[in-house]
Amino acid sequence: MNQVRRLTQSGECLENGRDSDLVIPIMGPTGSGKSSFIRALLNDLASPGPEVSNGINSCTSVVQHYFFEPKSKSLQAKINGRRVVLVDTPGFDDTNASDLEILRRIAVWLTASYGGQMKVAGIIYIYPIFPGRYTHNDRTNVKVFKKLCGNNGIKWVTFATSRWDQEEAIEALEGKGVFTTREGQLHSHWKDMLASGATSGRLAKTNSPRGKYSAHSLLEEVITKGLENKAKEDEFAGVMVALQEQIVKKKRNLPKTAAARELKKKLDVLMREYNSLGDNETVRQKTRAIVGQLDELKISLGGRIKLFLLGNS
Repeated sequence: MNQVRRLTQSGECLENGRDSDLVIPIMGPTGSGKSSFIRALLNDLASPGPEVSNGINSCTSVVQHYFFEPKSKSLQAKINGRRVVLVDTPGFDDTNASDLEILRRIAVWLTASYGGQMKVAGIIYIYPIFPGRYTHNDRTNVKVFKKLCGNNGIKWVTFATSRWDQEEAIEALEGKGVFTTREGQLHSHWKDMLASGATSGRLAKTNSPRGKYSAHSLLEEVITKGLENKAKEDEFAGVMVALQEQIVKKKRNLPKTAAARELKKKLDVLMREYNSLGDNETVRQKTRAIVGQLDELKISLGGRIKLFLLGNS
């Protein structure tokens, strides 16, 4: 647990966790609808509830957890008295914190909560179906997310594309089939994870015959799938994601985890891009910020040899 203590600051984890808790991290880029999703589930009863981003500036800069009490009789029967813990996480490219700091905060919560033995029931990655294109940053952020989950965690991921309630209005302006075309493009970007067992769903304000899920229905699907992962009859097994396993079980420092090494690749590319833009104060500020993160991600020669011998697991 030394690696966990080194990462942790006070107030950054859930205390008094139960082995039976169904923990579901909600992840995705800034403005994708993570906090809105949680607020819809909590019916604004959380005290305080999560702030909702305007799509430009992030509201969730720290990892926050909420206890969800389902009103659905079917879901109540499935969870059988277990607590459902929703974990609202900040997205990479956050306006208030560096990517490395975001990764550290996520690592802290995953590794320090439940005495380091926390198991997730599922992971929801929310991404807006519209507008915009799938950028290089989007691709690299999903690569970091994939490394964070690891091979064992990927099949418990649900990609939830948000804003499907806007389909009719947007397609009246942009043309019929824009959303389904966009969905197909996103699925092609996520095809490796979908092929490994991850699923996808359309997130809207209400259910519809066209396969759209409300927040409540989507969460029930995720929990139902998670409860199928059993250690033995009627005993929830859950899964320890790779980032958590590498820090807690393999005693790695954060820079030596697969997710951090993937993040370093992203920062290396950004550094080259900024260096090509010429010399001005804005570029210098951005470059200094990246240099600071890269310095923290440096691994000694001995550490690199050890990682090579251990592989990427």
